This record gives sequence, C-alpha cells and structure tokens, in this order.
Amino acid sequence: MSDFTTSLLALAKNNGGNFKSEKQAAMFNSMASNGVLVLTGGSVYGNTWSYEFVVDATGIVSVTKLSYTKAGVASIEPMFSRDGSVQAARATAQDDKNIKRIKREIKGLEKLIKQRQAEYDAGQYPDTDMFNQSQKEDREQIEAYKSML
Repeated sequence: MSDFTTSLLALAKNNGGNFKSEKQAAMFNSMASNGVLVLTGGSVYGNTWSYEFVVDATGIVSVTKLSYTKAGVASIEPMFSRDGSVQAARATAQDDKNIKRIKREIKGLEKLIKQRQAEYDAGQYPDTDMFNQSQKEDREQIEAYKSML
C-alpha cells in the first residue's frame, strides 16, 4: 500500500475525512482527476485491491474499495462517506454479525450443558460438585450472552 493510500485512509478514519492543511488539500487535489484518486491497496495470492477516493477542497468525500480476483471478477465495497451513511451501514452489519456470533455461543453452551447432563446421568462424570459448578457457570454465561442481545 502506498504512503498516499495510508494517509488518505487515516484521514478518513481519524479526521472525519478533512484535510489537515491547505497544503495537503492542494497536493491531493492536484493528484486527482476530476476529483477522483485511485490508489493501490495491495495483492495477496493474485487477488488485488485498490481504493477510489473522491476528494474536494476540504477533504475526502467518499472511499470505495475495489477488489479483483485472478479471474477478473470485481467487487466494490463502500468504506467511508463524509455524511456518515456508509459508516452507519457498516456498523449495522457488524452488529448483525455480533448478534449471530452471540447466538452461536448460546447454542454451543446449551449443547454442552445437555451433553454434560447425559454424561452425568450415565455415570460417566467423575465428581458431582464439579458437574454442578460447570453447569452453573455455563448457565450464568448463557444469561450474560442473552443480556447482550
């Protein structure tokens, strides 16, 4: 990734997309073609990506990640917008992923509790106190996860 790419991504992340100086604004605007800069991102196993920055006199208007596979198939992922709509959408998607993760954790703990109960009922569990403590801790963990939802 080029230093310019890193700088612009940092501005989008940490400075609301605003340039820090007039000199910086002049430099990036002089590099842009009709307000658009396409800068390299990187390459892994033949799959490459780059970033498209839309800039104006005050800073970055939007950032889009362009990804290409060896087969040439492209994907476009919005990363930043000055009005915050892209960041809000990304946060919502992250929240959805977190909810799914929490539900998977709950399901796994419920399965573990049932499995441990079956082992205890079959006389395979070595110690009653250890069984009760494990069951109690897992139930408490389930309640903690449920409170996160």
